[in-house]
Amino acid sequence: ITMPNKKTPLTPEEMGRINQMICFMEQDSENKCSEILSKAEEEYNVVKGEMIQSERKKIAKHYAKMEKDYLVHEKMSLSRERKNKRLDYLQKQQAMMDEVETGVLDRIKEDLNDQDHKRDFYKRLLLQAALCVYEHEVNVVVKKSDQDLVEDILPEVNNDLKKMCPFEIHVMLDKLHPLHDNCVGGVYLHARKGKICCDNRIETNLKRILKHQMPALRRIMFNYRRHQLSSGAASPRKPRSTSLIFPPNYTSSNRSSLTDENTDSVYPG
Repeated sequence: ITMPNKKTPLTPEEMGRINQMICFMEQDSENKCSEILSKAEEEYNVVKGEMIQSERKKIAKHYAKMEKDYLVHEKMSLSRERKNKRLDYLQKQQAMMDEVETGVLDRIKEDLNDQDHKRDFYKRLLLQAALCVYEHEVNVVVKKSDQDLVEDILPEVNNDLKKMCPFEIHVMLDKLHPLHDNCVGGVYLHARKGKICCDNRIETNLKRILKHQMPALRRIMFNYRRHQLSSGAASPRKPRSTSLIFPPNYTSSNRSSLTDENTDSVYPG
């Protein structure tokens, strides 16, 4: 069967079907195109939301770190400022305590200008230190300017020690190793080649007394624990005794902490 070369015209029914098919294909393509566009827009919105959320988290984390660093810096600055103020306050307190110590030393120097008072004072220092050492033979070291005075006092001291102790304590003056000239005064006793010693210099006693009386001095000078004392929450400490002479019934079992049996050097620095 051979097809004729001449095209036969389409009937209206065929044209209607063709147009119907064309409309259907166009409608289907439009639907698919709109579906593709909606899916693409949906995926775009999802990706955009994820990116926005990720960037928001990064920005929030960055600003949280900045805020944390700022707070840490503020705390460090506040702590440094408080520390500097406290150090300044403590330095001023220490300066006032040094003034008190200097004033006491000046007062002691003035009192030692009286020879009778100085003689009695050195006698009590020697008795106290000798009872602390509590040995048969004791050497005493003083300043060069005080050697004559101490040498004159020693017989009285030895006689008093005979009355106070069950055995004889002989105190001898060591003129070969005097105390430094910048020392205010006092005595330094040692026995058994420096194994037992007693530092009874004025500066040492003053530092010891100031250390023991530090709470009372702070309450007086700086109003420490004022609110506690006013409310009755705490009671002030009783000041420790600072008597120079031990009682007559003094024994070796109650030696003072002035005695040091492990001293490396015989003489004070």
